[in-house]
Amino acid sequence: MKIFIKKFVMNVGLIVAFLGSTHHMQGMLVLNQTIFGDIGFGTRSSALSADGITLASAAGGGYIFIYHFQDNQWVKHQFFGSYTPQVNSVAFSGDMLVSGLANSTIKVWQLQGDQWAEGETLTGHAGSVNSVAFAGDLLVSGSEDWTINIWQLEDNRWVERETLTEHAGPVKSVAFSGAGTMLASGSSDSTIKVWQRNGNRWELLQTLTGHTGPVNSVAFSGDMLVSGSDDMTIKIWQLQDNRWVERETLTEHAGRVNSVAFSGDMLASGSHDGTVKLWQLQGDQWVLLQDLTEPEGQVNFVALLGDMLVSGYSNNITRIWKWRTGIVKSARSMI
Repeated sequence: MKIFIKKFVMNVGLIVAFLGSTHHMQGMLVLNQTIFGDIGFGTRSSALSADGITLASAAGGGYIFIYHFQDNQWVKHQFFGSYTPQVNSVAFSGDMLVSGLANSTIKVWQLQGDQWAEGETLTGHAGSVNSVAFAGDLLVSGSEDWTINIWQLEDNRWVERETLTEHAGPVKSVAFSGAGTMLASGSSDSTIKVWQRNGNRWELLQTLTGHTGPVNSVAFSGDMLVSGSDDMTIKIWQLQDNRWVERETLTEHAGRVNSVAFSGDMLASGSHDGTVKLWQLQGDQWVLLQDLTEPEGQVNFVALLGDMLVSGYSNNITRIWKWRTGIVKSARSMI
């Protein structure tokens, strides 16, 4: 099948005001750019490099698109992969990019000069790889086969170190804590499992219950953990005396929560209801600051890095938002 690649990147000067009290830091998100996908399968996952200048977007079946930030806009630099299998998840670590695929494998890509070259293929799962994440020389993958695999980089090769099998359903999301000493996994069994590193092994620290549907996304920020679920809620958990305690449930979404992301005291969530919601920690509560609605499709993925928010949609659109500070009039916005 011949694939026709179209390129249409639109800069939009849309300004969206925050909901919030003037007693707290306020600002606004500026819709910096809208990227229209090339192949029409919807944006399933995106990842930003640590320096914030490279964006990887899984927005075309088995293809990954690489964008570079230059001259104040995102420019397509490279795309690679194949029509199938579908890419479910992407993650950066330095000059390495990994993708979790629907054919049960993990593909490793290595930066050579200014181009990404195909590296090794990791096998070990027996079902679609739904989520991948890095922590130093460790890589974790969660799969439809109900397992979590831990991989370690040795002599420039990834070696499978351990398989965690405690979940009773497909593993939808995996995430490392900032220090890489804890691992969280969200599953279709409606639980979150938190694992702690003990030497070269990972031990189950705690099983978190409270959601009434599959847990689609988990993310850490310091001593906090957030989870998003098919039950249309977001739960905030906090670590106290080495135990995770449920602190708050956010119920503003009208559809399943597909993705959550932290950045400092900010939390973003993307939902099947077509909205991206931005929350801020004010005191000991999370307050809804902004509600962005995409009328044409569900939100599959959100990512936060510094002052940047990336949102990916089922209508094959990726939007990049930039944060600007300042006191503004409170408003609920729709686009």
